Amino acid sequence: GKVTINGLAKDFPFDKNNGEFSITSHANGGELLITPRWQLVSDIEGYIRLRNRNLEIDLVNADFQGVPVKQMNLRIDNIG
Repeated sequence: GKVTINGLAKDFPFDKNNGEFSITSHANGGELLITPRWQLVSDIEGYIRLRNRNLEIDLVNADFQGVPVKQMNLRIDNIG
């Protein structure tokens, strides 16, 4: 994976486009809890990109509450 931090710590998370925080990585066997109201997404294999507050995962495969999923894009804007 790769982590990029470019900007002043006082400006993090760079909401005014005055810096960059990003993570890119491949994950295998990961888990994701999107909200407590949903069940855990498990057995994730995919490519993860986090840029400032935006998360995007290109899933190769995963298990959504017992349903196998292949080739899916998951995107969450402004993760908080």
